[in-house]
Amino acid sequence: SDFGLAKLIPYGNKTYVSTRVLGTFGYFDPQYTATGHLTLKSDVYGFGVVLLELLTGRRAVDLTCNLKKQNLVSQVKLKLHDKWKLRKIIDPEINRGSYTSESVAAFAVLASRCVRDDDNRRPTMSQCVRELDKILSTPKISGRVGWYAD
Repeated sequence: SDFGLAKLIPYGNKTYVSTRVLGTFGYFDPQYTATGHLTLKSDVYGFGVVLLELLTGRRAVDLTCNLKKQNLVSQVKLKLHDKWKLRKIIDPEINRGSYTSESVAAFAVLASRCVRDDDNRRPTMSQCVRELDKILSTPKISGRVGWYAD
């Protein structure tokens, strides 16, 4: 994804770029890879990968891992909706007292929605901003901060 740097053109009821747009491996929208059409939701996919990097502390692609573990999205996608699996993938460098389990779960669900294979099922960037604003503005509940306080 180019995070909005590509110029989009309308074609029928869809908007895409039909020329070859180069991006960074690991952030590519799977639909762009399959069709060559870059849509507004292609940037949402790349943004979701960035959210996953923030959540896990891992890179989008880690070539030092074996082939099955190189791609961050494929590694964590199925763990984002399970509280117990989610705790295991959170970046250990994040201060446990700096978030609630509810806020990190909401963040993970948003990231998961952004990296859906079907771009029609992804949120818009404005929806992402609203959801992030809601997550960040939710006050911590006294005595229930972090995963280990639940």
